[in-house]
Amino acid sequence: MTERSINSNNQPAESKLENEKGKLLWQVTKHVPFLVPLLLFAAITGACNAQGGSESPTPTIDPAVFEPHNVPFVNVELVDENGDGVINLFDARRQKGIDWLPGLDRDGQRGEDGKFRITQHDIDVMRESLCLLPASSQNDINGDGHTTDGDLAIVNGYLNKEVEDEKDPNARLDEFWGGIVIDGNESDPTTRDHKAVFEPMQTDPFCK
Repeated sequence: MTERSINSNNQPAESKLENEKGKLLWQVTKHVPFLVPLLLFAAITGACNAQGGSESPTPTIDPAVFEPHNVPFVNVELVDENGDGVINLFDARRQKGIDWLPGLDRDGQRGEDGKFRITQHDIDVMRESLCLLPASSQNDINGDGHTTDGDLAIVNGYLNKEVEDEKDPNARLDEFWGGIVIDGNESDPTTRDHKAVFEPMQTDPFCK
């Protein structure tokens, strides 16, 4: 028996089933009339949901806007976690954790193999700011307000680890060094403003 004949044999049974459903629904609505608007609303809502499910997802940012690709590209929720008016590595680490690899890549440079990596150079650059204030988000890894041997030890624990670009990036890593300014333009990489990076100059009494 062919597939066509099988389908044709099933059609009367399916039609009968649909007729029975229709009769049952008519009996219910005849005796309980207030259900009519509810059933109509449910039918319309279901149709809208079905149509909405076919909508395409929100487009992501073209990574080409972050060129040149001389630092890792990252995806960080642009939320000012500590309320200081900028989104920097302090905010990113509150979302991602202190072991977030891009946040440990102090210089953002590629290694000898052409890949972004945590290298000894990252630790050496951080060491230049050891026990100095202000403690920048680049150097204060654990977020205690100081740059100490503890911060260096965290980075040293990930030495030679590769820092990969994150999926659907919305920023360059170096945008978080000074910080993205919260002014209403932070979501647009072509118009967002950034805070300047200031080098620490003052001795930190905490280290004495």
